[in-house]
Amino acid sequence: MPPSADVSAASLPPDLEEEVSAFLDASFRLQDPSGSSGSAQLSLAAVKLLRRLVGQAPWQNAAELLHLLRRRILQAGASATLPGNLTRRVMKLVREEHAASVRDRGGAASDLATVQTEAAEEESLHRMVAAAGGEDCKKSSAAKEPDLPRLKSRILDAMDELQTEIESSSEEIANQALEHIHSSEVILTVGRSRTVEFFLQQAAKERKFQVFSI
Repeated sequence: MPPSADVSAASLPPDLEEEVSAFLDASFRLQDPSGSSGSAQLSLAAVKLLRRLVGQAPWQNAAELLHLLRRRILQAGASATLPGNLTRRVMKLVREEHAASVRDRGGAASDLATVQTEAAEEESLHRMVAAAGGEDCKKSSAAKEPDLPRLKSRILDAMDELQTEIESSSEEIANQALEHIHSSEVILTVGRSRTVEFFLQQAAKERKFQVFSI
């Protein structure tokens, strides 16, 4: 089923609405709302905010949730920023968990057929999720829609895994430093990044090299 008119106009809880606005404003300055800069901090702040949206915003099915995320984050101006990319990642998780939930019930992922045209870059994923969505499927979509609490739980679990992945990414990148940096090399970096700094520090424990930052 398509997203209801109520969802596009529905208000978020006041504290969540304020948090979303503050985050979007800070993200344009490449900061999280606390003022910390850096892609890792901003990524974690984005995932935590998106998790609150999934957990607390009013939505009744996957299509409504996708519509809400697109309207409140992407169309609010974050489409070309790091938060926008993470929002697309979460939307992908929503589609995957919805499709898995429907398969568990022996149904077809019909309600997502209505959002196939939302983003060209996600077309192949839409096609996979909505592959079984014909007229017969549309007529029985209500009966085959996944249980909402179970679907929400699955999405939140997937987002927890995403958060853990982000939290450990700097360390995992740094662990590969010796594979890429060799003794006596001269390395040029553009700007500063805590992830790059950690990467170089790990390599410096066993290799001697020069670094220039511009």
